[in-house]
Order: sequence, then structure tokens, then C-alpha cells
Amino acid sequence: MQGLKKLTAELGAVNCVDKLSGLFTEIIGEMGYAGFDAWSMKSGTIDNAAQDCNFLVHNYGLGVPDKFVNTFIKDGWLQMDPVLAEMSRVSCPFEYVRFLKSAKKNSSVLWQLATMKLFSVKRAWLVPLNTVGYLRGMTVYSRGDKKCTPEQFVKSRDEIHLMCAKFITRCAALHQAPAPTLIDMGVSDIDLEKITRREMDCLHWAARGKTNWEIGEILGVSQNTVRYHMKNAFKKLSAKTRARAVSKALSAGIVEL
Repeated sequence: MQGLKKLTAELGAVNCVDKLSGLFTEIIGEMGYAGFDAWSMKSGTIDNAAQDCNFLVHNYGLGVPDKFVNTFIKDGWLQMDPVLAEMSRVSCPFEYVRFLKSAKKNSSVLWQLATMKLFSVKRAWLVPLNTVGYLRGMTVYSRGDKKCTPEQFVKSRDEIHLMCAKFITRCAALHQAPAPTLIDMGVSDIDLEKITRREMDCLHWAARGKTNWEIGEILGVSQNTVRYHMKNAFKKLSAKTRARAVSKALSAGIVEL
């Protein structure tokens, strides 16, 4: 997870959104991705998304101005976007282009598909990052298969997820919008205190992309023992997936890269 390590190492020195966008663009470029967008909308503002409490950050050059002031918003297509419903239903990244192709066609879906075709986007991860009171997410795009092959695309999902979680938190802070808190993330102080040293060790190596077998070899325990500790950590972090557990552990300061 070299991209995640680099982002983590340099994030603290970033003091403006342009530098943050540039850093993220550089890192995902090294991973074979071509562009991204990140957005945050306060609950109840979907009908007037161009408010100061909302933001849109992107690098894909589509000519979409900040604060959601664009044709997609003005024509009311955001309100009928099935992606928003899917973001509320799941917490893990999903393949954005494939989802659009399988969704019931309306003006919103057709506009997005046309945009993907116009800019030769073959596939993209859409990462739900909602928190209490805010609809937040990111999309990371791949154009063609030369730089980011289908295999590399699938393999990088968890790393992209963690990178986006760090990006949106920093971006919200730079926009002076509330960043997710431990309570927002569903992690209470009591739960954090209950996480054992061994569970932290397993999360530490999971954050570095190690499999259960590899973690077992490192810690000198069986793969089943690692699976047991990870299962307990999932429960205490209210996480259903490995990526979500690692993301919460990093944000809560339980583990560091």
C-alpha cells in the first residue's frame, strides 16, 4: 500500500485544497488512475446544493465548477440519482460505471453514462464516506486498460478506500466543514478501550495489506487465531468488512502507518 503510505506521510503538511488535490492526483496517477472527485453535502441541502457548507473537489477537467453549480444540479438530476441511494445502502466502494449500466435508466443515469463515455472512463470506484449530517463520497476514475488493468483495479480497491477516507477528512477540515468524529463513525470510547493488544496487532498488519496467513506468520499464531482476533475487532469497531475496520482503526488512532 505505497500510495496510502505516501498520502499518510505527506497529509499533515498540506495546508490548502489545491495542494491536497495535487498530492492525491499524483498518488493515484502512480497507481494508474486518471482522475477523481470528492464531494460533501449537508443533509437537507440537496435541493440547493450550491451552499457554503457544501464542497466539490475534482481534477478531471470536466469544467464542473465547485459547490455543485452545474447542469447536473440545475436540472434536478441529482435528486433522481440512484447512486445516492446506493451510497446510503452500502459502506464499501462499488464499481461506479457497472452500477450505472445496471441501474434503471433516467435522465440522471443517462447523463452520467454519457459523461463516462465522453472521457473514456472504463471503470471507477465510488467510495461512500457518509457521516452524521453529511452525504460524502469520492469517485476515482480509470481511463482505458493500459495504466490500470482490470486486475490492478480490483486489487487496489481497499487501498483506494482508505486513501479516500483520509482525503475527505482532510478536505472537510480545509473547508472548515465538520470532519467525521469517532461518534459519527460508530466507534465509542468504551469500544476502543475494549480492543486488545493482539487485535491491534492484527489491525496493524491488516492496514499494511497483509493476509490473515501472513499476519499469523508474523505474529507466530495460526491463521484461525488471526481470524478470531479480526472478527472481534470488527465487532468492537462496528465494521462489517476488513477495509472498513482498518479505516476506522486508522481514523481512531488505534493503528498508524
